Amino acid sequence: MRITKLLLLFFLLIGFYMQAQQLQPEQERVFYNKSLEKISKIDSVYLCGLPQLPIPEKYTGPNAPLLPQSLDNSTQSCFRPPYNQAGYSCGQAALVGYNYTYEVNRLRELPGNVSENQYPTHFTWNFWNSANLYGGVSYFTSMEIMHGLRWREKMDDWLQ
Repeated sequence: MRITKLLLLFFLLIGFYMQAQQLQPEQERVFYNKSLEKISKIDSVYLCGLPQLPIPEKYTGPNAPLLPQSLDNSTQSCFRPPYNQAGYSCGQAALVGYNYTYEVNRLRELPGNVSENQYPTHFTWNFWNSANLYGGVSYFTSMEIMHGLRWREKMDDWLQ
């Protein structure tokens, strides 16, 4: 009888522990979202000023060509292998680590699996993350940094 009570207590405690584990990520997300600041007026004006991309006429209407259901760029030789991002650098991992690296390697016909052909994601992230591993940086801000520094032209000059 005593063993039965101990087992029952044991399973109840495990059940409560598992429930607490399930609630914790939700509580952390709510806390994190409450601590986020609202978008600044400068960022709001900047985002409103971005030009809209005009859609060519052939891509509108019922006869528009359909996009493929899926596309695997990792099969292309110019695409870099997958890697783990650090901190909140997801925008830079996508923009610099994958998109920019793919674009430059495709134009130069270079393989993406060679480290010399892979661009550093933290180059733009470190400009604005305030030396904080948990500080995110806007995808658009990173694009402006690269555009302002004329990164492509400088890399071409440096590589020659």
